[in-house]
Amino acid sequence: MSIMARLADYREYNSQNCAFYIKDIEDWFSDYKNHESIDFMRRIRATNGISYDAVATMSISLDMSGKKIKLLPIDTTKIDRRWKGIDMDSILFYINKFSKDTKFKKFFKNHKEAYDSVITKWQSEVEEVFDYAWYSDFYGKDMKGKYHVVIAMSNGNNHYGPKLKIGDNIEEPYAILGYACGENNEIPPFYWYKGLVLHEFNHSFASSKL
Repeated sequence: MSIMARLADYREYNSQNCAFYIKDIEDWFSDYKNHESIDFMRRIRATNGISYDAVATMSISLDMSGKKIKLLPIDTTKIDRRWKGIDMDSILFYINKFSKDTKFKKFFKNHKEAYDSVITKWQSEVEEVFDYAWYSDFYGKDMKGKYHVVIAMSNGNNHYGPKLKIGDNIEEPYAILGYACGENNEIPPFYWYKGLVLHEFNHSFASSKL
């Protein structure tokens, strides 16, 4: 959905921080800036204030494993309040139409090598040494669900810490991290992301206490 937000001129999704990837996005999708799904994105920004983490929260609520994109089996009442009043079937219709018309899955497949390189570097520099158990020890609360890190190459400088509520007592925290990759397909180090990941996962625990 970050690509849809970029095409709809959401300023927070229009960074050039990952130059080679952004160029590929623009080359592949620029003809669709006036697609009906992008018009939908513009409308809901104007009417509901859809922006920043609202886009990210909806993105993690989607299941893209099948032919059609659908909602995960989650508590939809816990999705960001800015989505309230927007028909969920309409959201899925426009996301699926955009995906089909733009051949998004082909774009995604074409960039698998780049995605895999970033994930491998993340795992070796941060994932292997990150202590997820610290959160339940510190806050005295077990989310019971899996912790997810999303390296968002089209998010620019913005990072988010939403969570999904699954069933009655399972919550899954997310750290969605904007990534400033280099101009020549370089993959910068992740060492300074450790504090950022710590911060974003904290939102899943601390925000509910404020």
